[in-house]
Amino acid sequence: MAHTKSFSILTLANQYRFLSGLVLVSLVLLPYVIYLGLAGLTLFMGLVIYRNGPAVRSQLWHQGFVLLAVLLSFNAVWASFRGEALLQLANFLPFFVLFTTFCVFLGEAKSPVVTLDRWAMGLLLATVPINLLAGVEYWLRSPAMMAKLSQSDRWQDFYQRHYGHRAYMMFHHPNIMACFLIMVFGLALGLVLHRLNQHRSGQPLGTRGEWLGIGAALALVLAGIFFAGSRNGILIVAIQIVCFGLIARRHRFVAIAGLGSVITLVLVVGVMGIGGRTVSLGIFTHDPRVLVWQFAWDYMQQRPLSGWGLGSYKLMYVPDSVPNYANINHAHNFWITLAAEAGLPTTLAFTGIIGRLCYRGVRGIIQPIKAIAGNGVFIGYGLAFLGICLFCLFDVPIFDARINILGWLSLAGLYAAGQQLNLAQE
Repeated sequence: MAHTKSFSILTLANQYRFLSGLVLVSLVLLPYVIYLGLAGLTLFMGLVIYRNGPAVRSQLWHQGFVLLAVLLSFNAVWASFRGEALLQLANFLPFFVLFTTFCVFLGEAKSPVVTLDRWAMGLLLATVPINLLAGVEYWLRSPAMMAKLSQSDRWQDFYQRHYGHRAYMMFHHPNIMACFLIMVFGLALGLVLHRLNQHRSGQPLGTRGEWLGIGAALALVLAGIFFAGSRNGILIVAIQIVCFGLIARRHRFVAIAGLGSVITLVLVVGVMGIGGRTVSLGIFTHDPRVLVWQFAWDYMQQRPLSGWGLGSYKLMYVPDSVPNYANINHAHNFWITLAAEAGLPTTLAFTGIIGRLCYRGVRGIIQPIKAIAGNGVFIGYGLAFLGICLFCLFDVPIFDARINILGWLSLAGLYAAGQQLNLAQE
């Protein structure tokens, strides 16, 4: 009986289509039923490790994640607030393994482009209901509707958490929703570029229905980012569009469409504001993040090598040090937060490891080797990763597992381009 059970698990682990589909379903479920999505990805990790544990362990070691895990663990053990620091390890260590299993899985695939394309398409389509409902929430949170409905007992729970004229759906905060959509937007741009490149190489352009579906979903993602009312989100998506336009400049119509999208976004923001705030220099020059960064910088200078421990910023923050902010959970910049909490050596190690992985991925994209197909898809994952990196300059969204997962997935998709380059050179 035990032999039969083992055989069935091994058979399941060796089914590439099953594992690819498991990830797809998990990603689609992630924004709606987060625990089911996490369960699916945990099963995926377990099956990949069961099938090819030595490859996973080898990559964890050679990519530097074992060293990083040791540094973070020592930091947690010697932290000023040990319990909190140990808890915060959950935002790092499991995702090192998830990233590595993605890399091993994609590295063994005959056509990782097809898999990455399916995952990106699934995520894009999964955001359609979110963005449609975000429009309704944005309307309900308008000052006029709020004044009308907030006195009713039926709407008390809805208006209990108030972030201004901003939608956030099931993401608990508008910035988290914006960050999620920014990454999906980058993936969607890759879908467009991939199909254009296929057509340029003589393959069919795709059905009208497919293009209409991608275009409509892409427009809804833009609308969703606007409904979230995130200044950073709108700025970053404009940068993504400009990068896409430069990459796709050979496709004149697409480049013009990208430029038109940026102009439209600027006009809408200029007329309607951002999250109920009128656009002016004041919303940038008087941003409370400046003080938040200063506090973190001061903490880092006191303990530059060891840091105070992961998660310590919110416990050390003195209420109302920033006027009207009784609690602040982090320094609103990932690297400043990590430097203050984990120390400069760990921050430099983390940045160096991720930078090296990015370099390999970008090198795979730009190398003029014809054997590397599907660069559009890889570029889309690169744009998604660029989105979260830019967002982390002004916020720390990794405390939401959905953001963390998409961030590591986008890095794995970018890194897959480097893996393809190595195969092409062999």
